Amino acid sequence: MKKVIFLISLLFFILKAEIKIEKVLDTESISEYNRWVKENKSKYPELEPIYFQIKQIKDGKYQPDAPITFDPPPEHPSTDIYEIYYYDYEKLSKIEQIIGYIEIRILEGEKYLVIKRRDYGGNTILVLKDKSGKKLFELSEDYVFMHLRDNYFIMEPYLEEGPLSAFDKLPIINIEKGPKPVKYIYNITPYDITYGIRYIAAKTYEREIVIFSYNFEEIWRKKFQYSGEPLLGNKFIVIGNVGKVLIFDTLGELKYIYIPEENPAKQYAMSAPFSIFINHEKFLVTLSPSHKILTLFDIESKKEKWRKELPCTPMVSSILKYLFSLFDKYILLIYRNKDILVGGILVINQEGDIINKLDFNLPKGKVKVFERMKAGKKIKFNEYEWDWRVKFKEPFLIITGKKNKKTEIDKFIVYKFSEKGG
Repeated sequence: MKKVIFLISLLFFILKAEIKIEKVLDTESISEYNRWVKENKSKYPELEPIYFQIKQIKDGKYQPDAPITFDPPPEHPSTDIYEIYYYDYEKLSKIEQIIGYIEIRILEGEKYLVIKRRDYGGNTILVLKDKSGKKLFELSEDYVFMHLRDNYFIMEPYLEEGPLSAFDKLPIINIEKGPKPVKYIYNITPYDITYGIRYIAAKTYEREIVIFSYNFEEIWRKKFQYSGEPLLGNKFIVIGNVGKVLIFDTLGELKYIYIPEENPAKQYAMSAPFSIFINHEKFLVTLSPSHKILTLFDIESKKEKWRKELPCTPMVSSILKYLFSLFDKYILLIYRNKDILVGGILVINQEGDIINKLDFNLPKGKVKVFERMKAGKKIKFNEYEWDWRVKFKEPFLIITGKKNKKTEIDKFIVYKFSEKGG
């Protein structure tokens, strides 16, 4: 009887599923991944190939006798050595070796590389290169790092009192006329290029959100405590704040305060809920502070449509997105399993029904057990060989894996989502 019930339930699940999930690529080859991107880019222009592969040859550890220079000797224990591999789709076009006290980052959009050099004397140099390895410009001011925001290179200053600057190929704009405490800049999303955003005074947990127009004129600013990353839309700006969701219009008027979870456990009470829009900003999908409840809120009617307890643990990360809108009408939620952050994915419709589910079954590799002190006690934790990351480029979910803490990517897995009958 139980088997019959299970088969009926499975058949119902299959019939109800409106979204098909298909694995379209599984490779360890950058050339093969780039070839797949090239074949699909005309139809899906948001796809980008791998332009850079960064390989760490030597991981330098700071020593008290580290030479105060931008060009330390390669053999010194504090010196980093990297190799940068430049790709023109399937072709490896160039290999460059970088030696020094180095930090390398691929910027948002994946087309630019920024190399940060320091000399352990308090001086830094930032070098920006394009996807061919050509140096676009070099800056020696005290900047922490560089970010790409809608074709502007935004400079994050080393000191909180320093100015916030935006550049194209040459320095052109200084956003701030006077010194203001600046901590970080958040993305002007591809969905809406009208607003910029930044945080200040993060050390005190008080954050100021400043909304800029596209030509960097300030529209409004507000201060919050314990706020999360704002969600920017064409009609609304949403901010998770101390267990609540604050919904503003684009001029800064507070339209509604929404509470996605009543009385969460004490350890979650100050957490910021995370939200996305679906259906042309008609609905707001929110993951509750405890990460156990998912809700759908109708912004226009100011009514909650549903509140569902999740059957799994979401992949909650401060650096990786885990909740996405699919075709502006479905919800994608990445969940974790016991040992892997990227465990699988749920597809949820606007009625709150799970219409598809896929376990990724990614390998963990060998485990190392570490100990650390927490509240005066030794806590054991596991670290596995494989580190998995995920990004969503509709209709593709792209999973990348790195092994043994390497800087280069060892594995590419791509899933495609499509509507049945579509």
